[in-house]
Amino acid sequence: MMPLRIAAGAADKIFAYKEMGIDRISMGIQVTQPDLLKILGRETNGIEYHFRAAGHIRAAGFRKFNLDLMYGFAGQSEAAWQATLTHALQLAPDYITLYRMRYKLTRISHQAEKVEMAQVRAQARLAKDMLTAAGYLANPGKNTYSRIAGDT
Repeated sequence: MMPLRIAAGAADKIFAYKEMGIDRISMGIQVTQPDLLKILGRETNGIEYHFRAAGHIRAAGFRKFNLDLMYGFAGQSEAAWQATLTHALQLAPDYITLYRMRYKLTRISHQAEKVEMAQVRAQARLAKDMLTAAGYLANPGKNTYSRIAGDT
């Protein structure tokens, strides 16, 4: 996965990766909710970086651009998750991969008891509905959605 700061701040490195033959690039946004970013130690992972990074990735010629998003956090409202999905769609990646938060052996494992499965299922449904409506498809049971025809 490409460190966001490199993609946003060092366009020359992005171009060099492409010149080396790398075709697929993945950017870990995870969430856009400020309090969750702070908990995850990613408070500098601001939205302004995302647009700059996506621009550099596209300018370098990557045609397989993926975003990683996470859901199922304690304190992650449906509205906050929807905002993350909306932001991701604005970046127009070729793929969006969804990861459900798994707390085991993390520094925030104590928060697992605050997450209800109904919340997790609702967030998964919301993501599927929004991504499908935007033209992204995934094979049943898979967590990567693609907007490239025949590449699910």
